[in-house]
Amino acid sequence: MRCLILVIVSFDKPVYYDMLRLWRERCLNNSFYDVWFIQCKPACEWIGDIVNDLPLLKQSQSLSQSLSQSDCLELDHENKTLFVKGDECLIPGILYKTVEALSFFLSADSSYDFIWRTNLSSVLDFAGLQRYIETISSSKRFYGGYIGLGSLNNGSSTFFASGAGFLMSRDVGEYLVENKQFLRWDLIDDVAIGALLEPVFAIVPIERCWVQTGSEDISALVANGIFHFRCESYQHSRTVEFMQYVDRNL
Repeated sequence: MRCLILVIVSFDKPVYYDMLRLWRERCLNNSFYDVWFIQCKPACEWIGDIVNDLPLLKQSQSLSQSLSQSDCLELDHENKTLFVKGDECLIPGILYKTVEALSFFLSADSSYDFIWRTNLSSVLDFAGLQRYIETISSSKRFYGGYIGLGSLNNGSSTFFASGAGFLMSRDVGEYLVENKQFLRWDLIDDVAIGALLEPVFAIVPIERCWVQTGSEDISALVANGIFHFRCESYQHSRTVEFMQYVDRNL
């Protein structure tokens, strides 16, 4: 069982560098999960190649071969970053990065059984995520997360799994890529994905903790099966503090 973890990255606020540093300190890729950071890069900075020449594992060689077939992706092995050609923006930038990353990694590596898409202001209990996936390991057609209700800007609405962290089985990720032409590119990413996936697969609710005080009982939450901690605070004034608090108590 193997999980691809995709972390959406941008640097329009200086605090995002601190969040990324915390992610890098915590994620030690192992036999269960593989973390990659997904970032846009404008055409004026484009290289369009593998950024560094580290010795490549068999898996990375597969990624490199797939990269050579694309003119809009750039792979930085050392920093575990996939760059997608384009300008950073909220709409449709995050959705675009997500779809391109899924298309690339799922075509390059057949070992990924599940995908967890998340953001920099979240902290994952990796062991807890693994335990959860082990309980659904035989699941197909799985789409889950913290459920919200979003507007489609046409008088109707859709249920969606929050973009702070949602889980898909491989077949659902492949369905998303194969049907990307039916996505609503004028919507925020998680709502657009929900509008496509929820009518076909429904949504499995996954509880999370939104850290808001820095005094939450992390151990008790983990014991109750919580593995996703959203640490976003107003204007990110305490986000890094909350992320550090969760990390210390995991």
